[in-house]
Amino acid sequence: RPSPPLNLNFSDQIKTAVTLTWETPTSNGGSMITGYIIEKCDDGTDKWLRCNARLCPDLSYRVSGLKPGQKYLYRVCAENAAGVSDPTEKLGPLLADDPHVGPTFDLSAFRKGLEVIVPQPLTIRVPITGYPTPVAKWTFGEKELTSTDERVSMVTKPTYTELIVMPSVRPDKGSYTLQLENDVSSVSGEVEVNVIACPSAPKDFKVAEVTRHHVHLMWEAPEHDGGSPVSHYQIEKREVSRKTWAKVATGVLDLEHTITDVIEGKEYLFSVTACNKCGPGEPAYIDEPVNVSSPATVPDPPENLKWRDKSAKSIFLSWEPPKYDGGAPIKGYVVDKCQRGTDKWEPCGDPIPELKFQVTGLIEGQWYAYRVRAFNKLGASRPCRATDEIQAIDAREPPEIQLDVKLLAGLTTRAGTKIELPADVKGKPDPRVKWTKADLVLRADDRITIDTQPGHSKLSIANTTRGDTATYIIEAVNACGRATATIDVNILG
Repeated sequence: RPSPPLNLNFSDQIKTAVTLTWETPTSNGGSMITGYIIEKCDDGTDKWLRCNARLCPDLSYRVSGLKPGQKYLYRVCAENAAGVSDPTEKLGPLLADDPHVGPTFDLSAFRKGLEVIVPQPLTIRVPITGYPTPVAKWTFGEKELTSTDERVSMVTKPTYTELIVMPSVRPDKGSYTLQLENDVSSVSGEVEVNVIACPSAPKDFKVAEVTRHHVHLMWEAPEHDGGSPVSHYQIEKREVSRKTWAKVATGVLDLEHTITDVIEGKEYLFSVTACNKCGPGEPAYIDEPVNVSSPATVPDPPENLKWRDKSAKSIFLSWEPPKYDGGAPIKGYVVDKCQRGTDKWEPCGDPIPELKFQVTGLIEGQWYAYRVRAFNKLGASRPCRATDEIQAIDAREPPEIQLDVKLLAGLTTRAGTKIELPADVKGKPDPRVKWTKADLVLRADDRITIDTQPGHSKLSIANTTRGDTATYIIEAVNACGRATATIDVNILG
């Protein structure tokens, strides 16, 4: 008999087949080898099964019919006229499986990112390869996405992986990272997603002019464009007596438009809507009906804006009404402030009917400019001329004393009467006040009363005598300076 074949080996292993190769025996036993017998055995058993019904004349054999996932042992015997050789050394166990390959993906479809319109599903489907089928992990920012989020679903097949987020919302915008991993390697890549929505309503929608033949409308761009630039505006009107709205202008590119399709004597409501690639957004409406027979407009700006009584936290403003109310009564005023270093004017509060306003809530040390707008039923006026920038600090003014005109020439009266010496005292911060008579600081007693309030001080002396004749001095002092005033008092006996 021959000796066993040599160097049994394998190649091209897949789930259902494997190719075995070997070399001829060292000895053919003195008789030509007629062929080879190939056998396999399930791992963990001793049951060897012949794989080839006929003798294999070659030095290789493709074993087929393997059970995927099963491990097998293999051996080969040589045969000649004298019989069958002993088997080769066992080969294996070998797993019946396709070759393991690291994952790859194709993100070329997302080279320019992905754009999604709210609320349509955000769908990222990526072709993949790799064996075993890779495990896909999706992250958004720092957060790993899981199907426990009711908006998120994920599926991975041998040829693709897919992430779906539905319905989409604007905060879904950002970078999505895909990681694929199997027992060979892992890869990751990113997809930039822009989630866009319809714009918010245009701001400050107002009627700028009304004549018998047209209505001129003006507005400001929406606060939010939905992540996609506003492409145009559309305007609708409705007669107050009707329930249906009618489009009067589409494709408007400016922030104003004149409507000529109106009838004198009718009352109309108007709306304007911003549009982007998602479509029309929220409309803005005119507050009150517009009567085409009354040529009204927004008011002129308020006039003569003044300020006083500034402090570290507040300032007092006053102004005069506009010269022209636009043909409709003034409903109120809005005060705006602008902090130095910004171009942003912010309302200081709700509209007010008065011609004055105490601005509060200022940041100490900051500089602010102020302006006022008037509004009627058609909208707000242009702002008045703004103040210069004013620093929010407590005012500092040196003291100033003003006496009653009658006291400037002195005071003469009879003994026994009561005299009163009033004085206006100004200064920031409020000055400290003292009264003196011939270098003697006066104190309150049973005859003398000193009443000092912010802005005012009064010295009163009851039951005067000749001894009260003197020059009285009032002195006011604060951190900014000092002021004095004198009053000559003559008491007749």
